[in-house]
Amino acid sequence: PTTTNAVTPPESIAEKRNSAVIAYFIQGEGLLGQAVVVDSQYSATDLINFLIEGLALDDTASGLRSGLAQRADLIDEVLVESNIVRLKLSLQFNELPGIEQILVLGQITLTLVTNLEISGVEFFQNESVLVVPDARGQPISRPTTRSDYVELLLKS
Repeated sequence: PTTTNAVTPPESIAEKRNSAVIAYFIQGEGLLGQAVVVDSQYSATDLINFLIEGLALDDTASGLRSGLAQRADLIDEVLVESNIVRLKLSLQFNELPGIEQILVLGQITLTLVTNLEISGVEFFQNESVLVVPDARGQPISRPTTRSDYVELLLKS
């Protein structure tokens, strides 16, 4: 008797493609960019989920951490409207100490602005734009940009 095995076509090259992005993590009272590999078709939600998933054990030993690690409860919704990411923060965000709020906002803003074709990140709660602190603790009522948190890169 003859046996015939079906040939399984190899995965397409497109399915195997990955991209390197720069994700920002907290180190002390500053932020440090790390190159990480993600799927080639990533979105704002994918980047936020990556920050929520946290770092590998090797990275946490170096003092790096994500302010969103295991804290999916801090973010209720991620919307992309034109060239702005609108991020709805939960009321639990208000319970974070001031410096931790600044570090988390900086981590989110720098990660999204660096890797997506957007001009800024707008934070909101209860359908209203949220006034958030910049790196120096000064209130911002417009979408946050790289320049609002870039000085946190010098503190790591």
